[in-house]
Amino acid sequence: MPGLLYHCDKPLFQALAQEFRQQGMGLLQCDFDYADDPDFMNAPKMNQLDQIYRDGKSIGDLVQRLGDFDEIFLVGKSLGAMAMAAALDSGNFD
Repeated sequence: MPGLLYHCDKPLFQALAQEFRQQGMGLLQCDFDYADDPDFMNAPKMNQLDQIYRDGKSIGDLVQRLGDFDEIFLVGKSLGAMAMAAALDSGNFD
């Protein structure tokens, strides 16, 4: 899960995606566009955090609906790490 300005096309995420693919793993990439959303950028910090939490929780719900996996790796940077916490809080991961 990317940061505010560090998206999935950046070197860290590209290298991880390549490694996961080489290992034969499936890959779900989520790219947020918060920096391009003036309503988000101008919102109070608590509203921004609420949005990130809701989006992360939705990602956790989506992963659960996609199927039963032996292992799930969550990778994030800055805002993505906050979204990851919400995804984990969704209760869909053991």
